[in-house]
Amino acid sequence: MKYRILLSLITLCSFTTTSYAQINSEECTVGVAAAAATPDGRPLLWKNRDNNSARNNEIVYFEDGRFKYLALVTANETKSVWAGANEIGFCIMNSLSSDLPGKNKKGLGNGAMMKLALQQCLTADDFENILKNTNVSGRTTKANFGVIDAFGAAAFFETAHNSYTRFDATDPEIAPDGYLVRANFAITADGHAGRTRCQRADQLCKQAVQNNSLDCQYVLRTVCRNMTDANDIPDLPPRFAQHQNANLLNTYDAISRSTTVSVALFHGVKPNENPSLTTFWAILGEPTFSIAVPCWVIAESTAPELDGPKTSPLCSAARDLHAQNYLVINRKTRYLIPDQLDEIRALLCPTENLIFDQTQQILKQWRQDYPPAHEVANFHQKMAQIALQTLIDTKEKLKNH
Repeated sequence: MKYRILLSLITLCSFTTTSYAQINSEECTVGVAAAAATPDGRPLLWKNRDNNSARNNEIVYFEDGRFKYLALVTANETKSVWAGANEIGFCIMNSLSSDLPGKNKKGLGNGAMMKLALQQCLTADDFENILKNTNVSGRTTKANFGVIDAFGAAAFFETAHNSYTRFDATDPEIAPDGYLVRANFAITADGHAGRTRCQRADQLCKQAVQNNSLDCQYVLRTVCRNMTDANDIPDLPPRFAQHQNANLLNTYDAISRSTTVSVALFHGVKPNENPSLTTFWAILGEPTFSIAVPCWVIAESTAPELDGPKTSPLCSAARDLHAQNYLVINRKTRYLIPDQLDEIRALLCPTENLIFDQTQQILKQWRQDYPPAHEVANFHQKMAQIALQTLIDTKEKLKNH
């Protein structure tokens, strides 16, 4: 019963079937939902970024292409991006899919491909044209690229070195419920990495579509932070049952797990709305120990809490909470100590609720009266400041227990 209550709390606030020795450096759980699948008629695109080493993540504003854009990056590494949105409402993210074919050693890789797409693409078709043009020259990509745009497109591109296959969430034959989820395997290949995560994400999304509740708050709270398997049961590691911390959870097959370093969720626009109002929700750090912050390209900046001189202060604060609640066996093996999770969520969720509510209110205003850049920047910075201060306060409160 204790575990059921605990996991319910965690759900308020991405899965693989291989062993720890087989962890790839970049494993993710991702999804895309067409406008028809969401209550407000706006598309969604999301990614739990899982990486065993790139734990310092930031949100960076760029002006180095045809379009301005915001991107999720590994701190101080800006040649590759791992998710992003540009000023025209084109959004992209990916998950690694090593089962796709290819032996090329030259050409664009996953992160460089997404950076190029954000710099140049207006639509999903524009991105497909990049893939067509590089089919001949070759790429080093092995990925499921997910995209949405301001014209209603919502799709995955399973992209190998010299070929790709497009899957549209707007096609009822491909996506009968209007959404698609992926992990680290391709439908067109024969891999299996992340099937458990994919299955769990699919279950959660299907439930939401049936209840007309597949919105950005549901994805961030219920999907991206889920810690159970496909049977809604946490995985307990029996090897360490006699450890001094008896209540350990093995999150390896969970959507939110020990290697999850950030979340990017893009809330798109309707075809008649200004594409610059596409909202980029960013969670830096493992989502269980962090808070979502809304970002917009129109702000023409990123709050220093999300993009510091060396690392993101918000990400660092979330990492501190993460470290306090994991038992580290070695670099690739760590187990969650759940004893304080209900208290952590009780401290973090009210702030995130406040951020959700204020963002929803101000977006209603902005959709009626398009805002200047400084107004958007000020609101974004205020939300980032609130989020960081809550993480700092939470860490101090837990120290005193």
